[in-house]
Amino acid sequence: MLLAVLLALLLSSTADAGAFAIGPPSLEVTVPSDGEADVSVYITSDFDGELLVDTEGVPFDVEPKVIEIEDSYVQQHVDLTFVGKPSASAGTYDGKVTFLGYMGGNVAGGVKLELTATVTGTGGVASIDETGGWLEENYLIVVLGGLAVVALVFGILIGRRGRPRPQPALARKRRREYPQSKSRTTR
Repeated sequence: MLLAVLLALLLSSTADAGAFAIGPPSLEVTVPSDGEADVSVYITSDFDGELLVDTEGVPFDVEPKVIEIEDSYVQQHVDLTFVGKPSASAGTYDGKVTFLGYMGGNVAGGVKLELTATVTGTGGVASIDETGGWLEENYLIVVLGGLAVVALVFGILIGRRGRPRPQPALARKRRREYPQSKSRTTR
């Protein structure tokens, strides 16, 4: 009898822990470096809560970051949007999409789906149009700043020419002790 009570308590505590499942077990997506791509997943859960979504090992982000889930064994259809980054280099990446389940402020569990992602486009290279725009917009400020620096340097150099150079204290002391005569003696 005691064994039956303990077994019932053990089973009830694991049922309250909350569980969820996500399919398919792996995803393949092609993401333009300056665009986005959608992929569908299916979620079932036995708790009401949130799933935090993120990526590992791939050069782009996933949206939404938070998915509200309900206690239901009916599959919930969710579209994930993978957003490319212009700095991402073209190529194929192996990574993961992570789902972390929260129920009542506590972590209920986590799932990682395998992700094979192909990034297309130029990516990783800044064009001249992107970098040249700032200089064209601020040309006048750059020229005036350069002229101010040149004027400051010339002002410092001209100001130093008119002043006698300071001499060390030892040289001044020797001149006082051993004054030179203005006439030269010849041998």
